[in-house]
Amino acid sequence: SVLKEDYGGISTDHHDPNSSSPLKRASKRLKKTLVQQVQSAHKLIIDNTEIAYFYISELCSGQSAGGLTKPKMCKIIDEYGPHLRINEVVSSGGLFLVELCRARNITESIVLRCVKELIEHYHARPDGRTDESNNSQLTALCVVAVRGMPKVVLYLLKKGASIHSRSSGRFRLHTQPGGNGRARKSPSLRCDNATPLEFASEMLDAETSAGAKSSDLKGLNRCIQQLKEAAVSDGQVTT
Repeated sequence: SVLKEDYGGISTDHHDPNSSSPLKRASKRLKKTLVQQVQSAHKLIIDNTEIAYFYISELCSGQSAGGLTKPKMCKIIDEYGPHLRINEVVSSGGLFLVELCRARNITESIVLRCVKELIEHYHARPDGRTDESNNSQLTALCVVAVRGMPKVVLYLLKKGASIHSRSSGRFRLHTQPGGNGRARKSPSLRCDNATPLEFASEMLDAETSAGAKSSDLKGLNRCIQQLKEAAVSDGQVTT
């Protein structure tokens, strides 16, 4: 009798299959309210976003067989989509677009194809920034500029990426240290609260000091030049 109203007041007697009156609706306790349905759907989107980001970051780490490719990226997003929080940082503080720009052991052309797909078909914003810690907050433009990817830099600038957005983080130098045949830790550069141009310029100085050849720095030099041209167009004075 306590649950009588919850279960629609159905008699404890066996239901007569020949009766014209249908069984009343199922338990109210088993039915979700509209608010609960929305909350469940929202949680599912968040969970799927986390899963999709994890698998894409695995591809970008260079540890998965074959590494990152546009078809692989699309397959993951479509499998866990279509509604993913592409422009929101995940629980680790990472962001889809920035993670693509960090991808290791792949060519610039693959990074560009993936970035274009994410922006043009999955509506990623070019100005998103990670929030992994107080010492690691990066934009996609900063990452590709420091890594010396002029084609991706140019594309992001055309899509409206800001040259004024500031980043903090650490990047490995491309130049490997020398030293008497013994393995040494790869040198790195850290910058705080720097624009893409400032970060890339610091990287150029660090690479040069580490003995990088000018032929190895063509991409980085081109990125710096593109950012300077964008600053001039924007009315910002550069040196």
